[in-house]
Amino acid sequence: MRGDARVGGEQRAEGFALDKRRLCRVVDDVMRVLPADANVGPLVDAIRTRVGAALDQSARLDAMVDHERALGRESKKSAN
Repeated sequence: MRGDARVGGEQRAEGFALDKRRLCRVVDDVMRVLPADANVGPLVDAIRTRVGAALDQSARLDAMVDHERALGRESKKSAN
């Protein structure tokens, strides 16, 4: 996913879409094992909060990686 030829926003958007699909599958799996009459509102809210935080952290890490790559490219250009 991250090692292909695409760069920047396109690659990151695909990564987020894949991450979101995986997380949705996990939530679906959790919901399947709960009793039908379970009060899942607080559970779903907690999952959404955690997922949102994880996606935000992933976006920050991707931005840091992009920045470091850009710095590496700049230093290679200046070395040549």
